[in-house]
Amino acid sequence: MSSLLSQVIETSRIPSYFSYLPVRIHKEVAAIDAATFDAIEVCAPPASKERKQAIYRHTNPYGNPYALCHGECDIKKLEYFVKVVEMIWIDDDVTEEFPHTEALSEHEILCQGLHPEFDNNTETGKTVVNAPTLLNTLDTYLQEYDNSDVNFQTVEEYLPFASQMQAIALSVCTHFTRWAMELHLTEKESSSMREFEWTLGDVLALTNDYFSWNKEKYQSSTASAMLSPFSCGNTLSQRSKRDYC
Repeated sequence: MSSLLSQVIETSRIPSYFSYLPVRIHKEVAAIDAATFDAIEVCAPPASKERKQAIYRHTNPYGNPYALCHGECDIKKLEYFVKVVEMIWIDDDVTEEFPHTEALSEHEILCQGLHPEFDNNTETGKTVVNAPTLLNTLDTYLQEYDNSDVNFQTVEEYLPFASQMQAIALSVCTHFTRWAMELHLTEKESSSMREFEWTLGDVLALTNDYFSWNKEKYQSSTASAMLSPFSCGNTLSQRSKRDYC
């Protein structure tokens, strides 16, 4: 059945960017681009490293990554999705440069965004099915993912914690996707998918950590900090270890 929201990409035109599998992209690419760069403009200072990184993330020869990954989402909801994800992503890029205590303080300001006065905004779907659960998931993510003062002595101690935190992060994305696609699952249906989603979250997050490590450990300004988690007896905060492992 033909989709009203997405269209097929001619992957043969850019074969190095796609596999042989069929690929679709949202038809409202212009609106998704606008939401993406609006968030970048608001959240990342002009000419900053964070703005350059954010723009680079979305530079490719065929379409916005959000349009590629969320081709069947309602465009109005997807615009909110994009802005929230970009805000959190840029916030992470900014605060990872701060000392841990200062980063926690800045993160607390971000957490204050989920205040009751925003709950009844019908545009964000607070009164629509699944929206309260979505906001609770986002609140859990903000409170637990970057808001811990735990110190880990070794990477081995950190990994179980990392697995749990990555699952929380992925749950935000899956909840947002279902909300934007207007997929309303029962508790039984959600439970049946949980193990798969947690496993997927581990694979995605640890793969990202691996490539981040190999990219960033050679930067002279942070090389010594990057190597420290792998030194015997070294201590690194939860925030720094998550960023650099």
